[in-house]
Amino acid sequence: MANGINPCLVKKFSPLDKVAPQHMAELIKHSEIRPVAAGGIALKQRDMERYKCFLVRGQVEIRRSFHERLYLRQDSPQCQKPLNELLQGAGVIRAKSECQLLRVDAEVLERLSLWSTQASSQLAGYHIAHLQEGETSLDYAVEIDDSYQDDWTEAFLQSSLANHLDSAAITTLLRELDDVDFKAGQTVIQQHTPGDFFYIIKEGEARVALDRFGPQSGQFIDLATGKYFGDEALIADTPRNASVTMKTDGVLGRINRDVFEAIIKDSVISPISVQQVAQMGVNDYQCIDVRFSVEYRSTQAKRTFNVPITHLRQRLQNFKHQTTYIVGPEADRRSELGAYLLRQAGYNAFYLA
Repeated sequence: MANGINPCLVKKFSPLDKVAPQHMAELIKHSEIRPVAAGGIALKQRDMERYKCFLVRGQVEIRRSFHERLYLRQDSPQCQKPLNELLQGAGVIRAKSECQLLRVDAEVLERLSLWSTQASSQLAGYHIAHLQEGETSLDYAVEIDDSYQDDWTEAFLQSSLANHLDSAAITTLLRELDDVDFKAGQTVIQQHTPGDFFYIIKEGEARVALDRFGPQSGQFIDLATGKYFGDEALIADTPRNASVTMKTDGVLGRINRDVFEAIIKDSVISPISVQQVAQMGVNDYQCIDVRFSVEYRSTQAKRTFNVPITHLRQRLQNFKHQTTYIVGPEADRRSELGAYLLRQAGYNAFYLA
């Protein structure tokens, strides 16, 4: 591997060994081997939440107080788990010899562990039968496809939206989805109608027909299993800006507006007040106004630039990841949608409230 870490090393530790094989490369990508000189601090308090640390080589001292100390080597049973779990309160872990630590991004580990758990749990509760030679039916058993794990759950959990939800929110979302069957050609969402549900495609394919008078000129977008839609109208509380029909027979999981706001909206975007912005350094943020140009020109604010909400998606590549964006105007649902689109694209953004 590029960083010198291989799956065999990773699988020696818990809970790293619970990460599914298909996610192992992503886990290793967000891990590193960190050398620590004898006498150095192996794990700092400020890193406790950001990383999970595992002892690969050497000996460490867990000092919980002046009189309470524990010495461990890499082959000690306790070292199969993160060193983080061995600290209590204001304790410190110091290297007694030259050490090597495997340091894993804690947020990535939590996400990949969740994906692995969700994929395996899809098989829970099914009876898997093995046909004997000459048998041609499963009778009352349930046949399981070998490709079952490549399902809608796996695809959704790798989406930009899922990356903004913690494990509890994702678990609640998957539990709250109501399944609805649709036939090929059936309309799921009609353009210009009020937003009512958020949808995830569990089976089949859907086609999105964008407004032919909008900035994307009536383009079509095909959505496969695991993709989602219907979120933007719920965020902005506006009529649907596109129509969605089923390309094939399928099953959609959906939640209503109230559940969407409680689980997804509140997890993805956050408000900020004018007073809070005033306390920030002038170089710490950039203000965006997402009103239409004619509105913006009539009440133009200082230190803002105008990107109408209808054009924001097309201009996302022009933003900078190191900048925090404050989306206005204040108390406007379009600002919430602007912050949502920026967050989905990986930027740090808040909406004025």
